[in-house]
Amino acid sequence: MNNIHDADCPRGMASTEHPSAVFGYEEFWPKVYAEFKQQFDAVGELLRLGDEMVKAAEDVATEPVKKVICALSRATITGACETLLLCGNGCGAGAMKIVRGMYESKWSAEYLRFHPDEADDYIEFSKVILWRRLKWVQEYDPTHVRVTPEKMKTIEDDYNAVKDRFTDRRGNVRHRWHKKPIGTIAEEVGRKKEYDFPYAIACSIHHNNFEGLSALFALDDGGKAIPDPPPSSARVERSLIAAYTNLWFALSTLNDSCGLGFSQRLDAMQEILKKIPKVSHQVAEELENCSEGVLTMTDSEIVRRLEKVERENRFYKLATICAACGAVILILMGAVKSPRTIEAEKIVLLDSHGQARVTIGTPRFTGAAVDMQPDDPAIWISDTNGADRTIITADGIYFADSNEKRIVDLNSYPRPGLKFYGPDGKVNWMAP
Repeated sequence: MNNIHDADCPRGMASTEHPSAVFGYEEFWPKVYAEFKQQFDAVGELLRLGDEMVKAAEDVATEPVKKVICALSRATITGACETLLLCGNGCGAGAMKIVRGMYESKWSAEYLRFHPDEADDYIEFSKVILWRRLKWVQEYDPTHVRVTPEKMKTIEDDYNAVKDRFTDRRGNVRHRWHKKPIGTIAEEVGRKKEYDFPYAIACSIHHNNFEGLSALFALDDGGKAIPDPPPSSARVERSLIAAYTNLWFALSTLNDSCGLGFSQRLDAMQEILKKIPKVSHQVAEELENCSEGVLTMTDSEIVRRLEKVERENRFYKLATICAACGAVILILMGAVKSPRTIEAEKIVLLDSHGQARVTIGTPRFTGAAVDMQPDDPAIWISDTNGADRTIITADGIYFADSNEKRIVDLNSYPRPGLKFYGPDGKVNWMAP
């Protein structure tokens, strides 16, 4: 915006001396563009290509998964455009908040490309969201409810029709379309390193934790932290490059999903940013990873990668489960020694986020269970996503993976036995 002379106004805000409104730091535009011209031009070129690709995809996207990927690609394009505007006005920290959403939209699109059968969950969860929004307004702001009774009934009916697919064994409707958190989705599409560092920094800025607040300061010549408000060149290059690589990745997913035939043009766009002198080796490596690795992985390679991760973490998981079982047993032993009697149909232990991690009860009160009678006692131990990873019954102990598929069974009825299961759910080894 135009510089102002009123000391009581924030830097860059327009004063009443200027009747025309300019939403931005107009004097900063030439400076930041001159400093990062190639980066701005590269993002602009990719935005034009992205718009062309999405329009082409919308003409051929007839399947639900392709429509969702197309919409997510459009969201990533919008994010890149917003990043461009914020960086042009020296708001690098604000741009990183937008970049965070770009990471999530591109990971979700790539995940759905390899799991097209889950696109319906992504779409149908919108009915859960709409129902929750309606309930909030009805409870906290009922005077502003502008929904007809007929529309309310439709929202209720839609919610009741889909809620079972998002309900866990304890009857709780989850708060996201997928059981897996975004970090797990990123890992499954081969982007864990990206999730652990650049995405984590963007989250810190968004959440304003200590790391995030530090993005609002700079060091003076004496090493003292001083405020660094917009317009500033700080984090501009990082945001532009992150926006470029996220958009390139998203467009590659769109191209492969819809068979658009833009591969050569995408390859040419990939080379543009790699030739910019300011781009670091790390960024060049990120671009290389976009075209190699996950985008060329087959379904069998993804399964092999997940099996490798599962093997590497199995010892840790089993140790954690055993420790949890031991803790529950000690609690029960303490209860036995206590002179008081506790009677309950179900006992649930929650973690710090309110997630049920241990449930003690019977299927009659805790929900359906495979190979169990309604009144069989059991202990269910769950992970952070609500998946039952361990079940302890009167006849055995059963271990499962994050998708609740059996890994190991140790039972005593009808006869003692031990079974190990493969990814296909079939028994790989058993004794006796």
